[in-house]
Amino acid sequence: DASKFYKPILPGKTFIVDIRLPDVGCGCNVNFYLVDMPAASEGKDKDYYCDAQCFDGLGCCAEFDMNEGNNAVQQITNHACTRDYDGHPDWACHKWGEPEVKMSPWEFSGGRGHTIDGNKPFTFSQQFKMTDGQLQVITTITQGAAKVVKTMGPNAQLQAMLNTGSLLNGMAFVTGYWTASDMNWLDGDICGSGPEHCSGAPAYISN
Repeated sequence: DASKFYKPILPGKTFIVDIRLPDVGCGCNVNFYLVDMPAASEGKDKDYYCDAQCFDGLGCCAEFDMNEGNNAVQQITNHACTRDYDGHPDWACHKWGEPEVKMSPWEFSGGRGHTIDGNKPFTFSQQFKMTDGQLQVITTITQGAAKVVKTMGPNAQLQAMLNTGSLLNGMAFVTGYWTASDMNWLDGDICGSGPEHCSGAPAYISN
C-alpha cells in the first residue's frame, strides 16, 4: 500500500535538519535518502523495499541519497535507473551514482582546521531548485558563521530522477545507520585505506 509510505514532493522546496555526529566516525554511515517504493513485489523482507543496488531478493528502483556520511565526510549521490550505462550492460540503475558530490577534507571533517567541524552540531539544508524544468540540488552546511555550499546539476542523470524516478510525484523517505570495515569509498580521504571500525555511537538528526 503506497499510502503507508512518507513520500515528500521536494522539487521547488528546501529540506532542513540539524545534525550531531560527535563520536560517529570512520566506518559509520548515517544517511537519509529517497527511493521509488513500494517495489512491485514484497521481497525477502516482505516490506516492498527497493533501491538502486538491485540486490537479490529486494526490489530495484531509483534512489537519491540526500546525505550519507559521518563526522569525517558528507556525500550526496544520485542513482537514476536509465538502463544505458556504458561498460555495465547488467545495470538497471547507476549503482555507483552519477552525479556525486562529496565534501572535501578541508570543507568538512572532525576537529579544527576545517570549515565545518564534524564533531560539532551543524545544520544541513538541501534545496531542490527547478529552473526552466531543469533540476539543481544545492546543499548547504552551516555552523555558526561558517558555510559550505555544494551544487549538483543540471545533469542528464539527475534530470532522469524526475522521470525514471518519481521525484516530481514523491519518493519514499528512508533513514539508516550502517557500518562496514571497508567504508573507505566514503571516508578514505580522512580515514585511510585500511580496515575501519565504527564506534556505534548515536547520531542525532532533528528539526
